[in-house]
Parts: sequence; C-alpha cells; structure tokens
Amino acid sequence: MSGVPEPYRYNYVHVSGAQTSYALGVHGQIGDYLHRLIVTLTANNTANISIIDGTMEHLLVPSGVSKGVYVIDMNMISQESGWKITTSSAAEVLAVGVFTN
Repeated sequence: MSGVPEPYRYNYVHVSGAQTSYALGVHGQIGDYLHRLIVTLTANNTANISIIDGTMEHLLVPSGVSKGVYVIDMNMISQESGWKITTSSAAEVLAVGVFTN
C-alpha cells in the first residue's frame, strides 16, 4: 500500500508515443496520486519522457537510454494541477495512480 487515504483502487492510463501534455484523468486536479510509470521504449536514444504538475516539468527519461521496458516508482501527489505526461515518438507509458475522472 502507498499510504494514500484511498481504497486500493488504482486507475491506469495508457499514453501513446508523441504526446504533449497528455492529461492523466479527465478532470485531473490537485491531490491526484501518481503511483508508478511503466515506460516502453521501442528505439535507442530517443526517449525524453517528462511529467508535468501545473508549471513544474520533470524530465524522467532523457534521450540516450536504450530500448526496453522501465518501471519508475513515483509515489507523488500533484501540487498545482492534475498530472500530464509528454512522450517522444518511440516511447509509450502506462501511468498507474488515482486520477480525477
């Protein structure tokens, strides 16, 4: 368990490649919980995956990473707005968490 005051009922959102500021949840808002990202890279050296919380953007997977599947534990609650993800064309993400729908 994550310690989040919610029942253990995580949602997931699939984010395909070449997305910019793709919202996690229909009405993402402050307090949404991002538990984990499962990242699939289909080509070498082309990653660039970032998450956005309002005006704060965090680069998670820089270019130069080898193709493969990566699991990134986040365990973060949004502070400014709902979570958004930006992906490169050779990357897709399965985001797991509690998102406002």
